[in-house]
Amino acid sequence: MMPGTRLLRFARQWFPPSTVSGVFEPLVADWQRQWNDATTAQRPWINAKGFAAFATTAVMMTPRLALEADAYRARPLALAGGFWVLASCLLTIPFVREDLPGQFMWLLLPASLTVMLPFAVLPAIDAMRREREEPTPSDRRAALALVALAVFGVIVGQGWITPAGNQRWRDAVMSELNSRPSVAYRGLREMTTSELIAGDAATTRALSGIPRVRELNMRAAMAVLPIVLAWLQWHGLTRPRRRSWPVAKSWLLAAGAAAFFIAVMPAAALLEQSVPAPGFGPLLGLVLFALTTRTAIWWRQRTA
Repeated sequence: MMPGTRLLRFARQWFPPSTVSGVFEPLVADWQRQWNDATTAQRPWINAKGFAAFATTAVMMTPRLALEADAYRARPLALAGGFWVLASCLLTIPFVREDLPGQFMWLLLPASLTVMLPFAVLPAIDAMRREREEPTPSDRRAALALVALAVFGVIVGQGWITPAGNQRWRDAVMSELNSRPSVAYRGLREMTTSELIAGDAATTRALSGIPRVRELNMRAAMAVLPIVLAWLQWHGLTRPRRRSWPVAKSWLLAAGAAAFFIAVMPAAALLEQSVPAPGFGPLLGLVLFALTTRTAIWWRQRTA
């Protein structure tokens, strides 16, 4: 196989035809011409220069293409945003109790928004894949940008925003129940990611070996979850599907994925004890979730 053939195939998947024919095809053609004219000893150097030129060109072209208006249609973003807000609000309902002051429930919203953010990727990917029979390069770039934004949001949310919101909620609830200003005890979930990584035992009594590793792995699993969900949903719709796909079904799909992921975590805790892999239960749960879901998608496609 001539050098650059696979890279050119990759460019056709991510860049519009005009960019491929005007930029990448001449680059690869020049690379292959030099490779044919070179001796056997010179070809490794020619390949290194050709790959570097291709990678540099792809990196330089990506930012401009990522800002194209047609890559971000309203329907996928509206479906993702609507599910995200609605599911986050519903997630705070279990914390509504008669013995707790309800005026502080808004302090729990940052945690709920962070937890449901990975699953909001599913309605958006579903809408993208159903709008056209075959995904275009702009669809792939839009999906990649959406996943990157979700990963960044989860990292920042779980790492700093959620711990601060949780601590403020606990302090407010204690102050209300005690009828005086009170400061709640800081647990692992109320610590920032930088504090957990630093491992300063003086900052909290709960900072110990396995629980600390488990909390860090839980945050890592949640950060990787948008990538896993996007991969599962993108490849789960390989066949042309019906275009008429109600919003309710798209949201129910995301809600079902969230419920299944939460249900898998207890099984991962048992698996953590049997492997043994102390503290790595959340990552085991993510693997179990991905394997189970992918197997179900494969079986559905096989039997359809």
